[in-house]
Amino acid sequence: VTPGLGKWMVTIAAWLFALSTMISWSYYGEQGVYFLCGNLSEKATSSIVFFYKLIYAALILLTTALAMPVFDLENGKGAIIGTDHELDNWTTLGLGVMLVANIPIMLIFGAKAMKTYHTYFRRMKAGGDDPHDAPPISDVMEGRDVE
Repeated sequence: VTPGLGKWMVTIAAWLFALSTMISWSYYGEQGVYFLCGNLSEKATSSIVFFYKLIYAALILLTTALAMPVFDLENGKGAIIGTDHELDNWTTLGLGVMLVANIPIMLIFGAKAMKTYHTYFRRMKAGGDDPHDAPPISDVMEGRDVE
């Protein structure tokens, strides 16, 4: 056992978890954009995806900037998000905004999703789909494998 190693391991693990979370959320968001742009031309879709990536990167920079010292107060606090309590408040606000956006969508599309879910399992119990080859990885990565 090396004294003090734990704090470095936890710090590195937390940093890697945060980085992998940003990458995976970016990917899932990008796939959602591809899905929403399914009927548009490839050029239009590429432009919209590029715009999504710019906004995503800008928001990462913005949240980083919020934690940087931008002013100096008498009590020594100089960041917009300077304590764990303030970070928790901002995180809760962000989750609340996502709930406000997603709950109406779930109410609108929930019945259709459950109908599709039950249809899928009925089809699987009846013998499933015909065998088919997997789509090329490039189609999967660009969202073109969705029918």
